[in-house]
Amino acid sequence: MKLSNKTLMPRRGKTWLGQMFFSIMSHSLYDVGLYRFVTPYIWRCPTSRLMDNYVENISAHHLEIGVGSGYFLKRTMCADFVKRLVLADMNLNCLRKSAKRLRMSTPRICHHNILQPFSPLPLERAKFSSVAMNYVLHCIPGTLSGNQHVFQHVHDLLREGGVFFGATLIQQPVHQGIASWLFMKLLNAVGIFQNGQHTSAELQQALASRFRKVEISMVGNAAVFRAVK
Repeated sequence: MKLSNKTLMPRRGKTWLGQMFFSIMSHSLYDVGLYRFVTPYIWRCPTSRLMDNYVENISAHHLEIGVGSGYFLKRTMCADFVKRLVLADMNLNCLRKSAKRLRMSTPRICHHNILQPFSPLPLERAKFSSVAMNYVLHCIPGTLSGNQHVFQHVHDLLREGGVFFGATLIQQPVHQGIASWLFMKLLNAVGIFQNGQHTSAELQQALASRFRKVEISMVGNAAVFRAVK
C-alpha cells in the first residue's frame, strides 16, 4: 500500500470526537455492531440492500471515500477483478487497518479530507469508473446543499459514464421509531453524525446538479443512491 497525501484530520470539536470513535473501534466489533444489528434493526435497512448496491455498481477501477472497515469491499472485490483500488479517508487508522484487510487487492491509500479537492493529487491522472461513499455523508458537518463541492470533487474524479454510489442516513422527514430517533439524536450530540438537517430531497437536488442520472431509494433511514456522470 502507498500513502499519497498528508491532509490532517481536525483535532478540535465534535468532528474530532467522531474520528476518535472510528480510530479505537476494532473492525470486527464495528462490523458486527453496525451491519448485523444497527443497520437492519435501528436504521431498518437490510445490510443486503447496501451489499447489492456494491455488487451492481463497483468497477475494476474503484475509489472508496470513507473506507470504514472495508466491509463491503472485502465481500465484493477479488484480486482477479481489481485493476486499481484506492482508499481515501481522513482517518489514518481506518486506512491502514482496511488496507491490511484488503491487501490481496493491493490497494493504494490516500490520507485526505473530502471537503478539500483532490487536486493536485495524482489520482486524477487516470479517472475512476466507480466511486463509493457509504455511510459518509451523514458524518460531514453542514447541509448537503452547503457541501455540494463534495459532489463536484467526486464528479471530477469519474470517467464519463462512471458511477457514484453509496448510502447515507436521513433524519427527516423520515418516519422514525423511538430507537432510531434516540440513536440519531445521540450520535448527532456527540458529533459522530452531522445530519440533523439532511433530507432526501436535498440529496436528490445536490446529486442532480452534477450528475445526468440519479436514483435514490429510501429504505428505513437509509437513502441508497446511484448517480451516473
